[in-house]
Amino acid sequence: MNSLFGVELPTPVNFAIAFALVLVVIALVLIFSIVLRTVLRRVIVRIAEVMALFLILTSTLAGGLWGMSYAYVFARLQDRSESWPAVLGFAFGALSAFIVSAIAFAVLFIMIDIAENTRKTVSFFERMSPVEPA
Repeated sequence: MNSLFGVELPTPVNFAIAFALVLVVIALVLIFSIVLRTVLRRVIVRIAEVMALFLILTSTLAGGLWGMSYAYVFARLQDRSESWPAVLGFAFGALSAFIVSAIAFAVLFIMIDIAENTRKTVSFFERMSPVEPA
């Protein structure tokens, strides 16, 4: 009974090797995160910033397309064939989506700025404080 629905089941030795490999990877990630904590934190923050900007741009485009399609359907219901309602719909949808997404991600950017300013302030006061003899 080494197969289940045609899929070979791992033997206990293979399972033990896979489990040990997973434990080693977890241990390496923990050691890496402890040793290079500040570097890892900064990398994660920068990735979050880039993803936030990407999502702001994506939501702006999606809002513009939604506004354009809504305006096009509304114009068609009134038997109009001009293209300017679609342009205005795109502009309105993109602008409103940009405002909403910018406000939503402003909290993230404010938190990042607060963390950076706090780090700089602590560094400044550590340099200014007199060193006490041990």
